[in-house]
Amino acid sequence: WQPHRACAAAFADRMVALLMPRLDDGARAEAKVRFAMQAAFGMLVDALLHDPLPLRLDDDELPVQMARLIGGYLAPRCD
Repeated sequence: WQPHRACAAAFADRMVALLMPRLDDGARAEAKVRFAMQAAFGMLVDALLHDPLPLRLDDDELPVQMARLIGGYLAPRCD
């Protein structure tokens, strides 16, 4: 479990470095990126362990829909 946890943390760190400059969320940007990564990892674990419908781990549409979900969460708000 620890190697997986370390890899996930390193991946999240890299995503923070790549995405924070593109987000207009100030101090909240890092927390938002880290939560988005937590959500993405959770979706993948669920797909691996539970083989849920409508999108299974081997479904080509899963990464497309995950990107839409995470992208929508990270997108700038127009308040």
